[in-house]
Amino acid sequence: APFQKSIASIKSKMRSHVQVGMTEAQATQSVGDALRYVLQLPSEDFVAKVLAVNDVLHRQGMTCVKRKNYFTTGDGTYKGINARFTDAEGYEFEVQFHTADSFKAKAQTHLLYKEMQLAQNRLEKEQQKNPPNLDRQAKLTNDLAKYTNAMREIMTAVNKPAHVESLDGRS
Repeated sequence: APFQKSIASIKSKMRSHVQVGMTEAQATQSVGDALRYVLQLPSEDFVAKVLAVNDVLHRQGMTCVKRKNYFTTGDGTYKGINARFTDAEGYEFEVQFHTADSFKAKAQTHLLYKEMQLAQNRLEKEQQKNPPNLDRQAKLTNDLAKYTNAMREIMTAVNKPAHVESLDGRS
């Protein structure tokens, strides 16, 4: 089933992209996960199922433009495969591929992820203040580490599907 980002989440993502130098048009185009599909696949033949979905979408005119394998890369706070596709008209959407374990862990870490984003945004705003409040920055940095470590702890229970590294670097 498709999941749509909230309007507030899309606006926040676009604002952060404009702040780092993108034009508004570029920021609008950069939100490739505004429409997201999440697939839970069996661990046993996970790689074959991911490739089969890719093939079906390709035959329907979709192009995989980017794929990240977070089972083998990343900072350990998320496990899954995120793929970005475009259709013939250039519209983008995201497909997340999960096992039962990684989907459960994603759900368990969702609130921590939101708290981490909030702390990161507050820290960035605090760092721009003049003069900076170093105590506040230290607290926010500590909060970020706490959320990150809690997410990593939850993700340690996620088993890597067999041969998932064969998907590295493939689109």
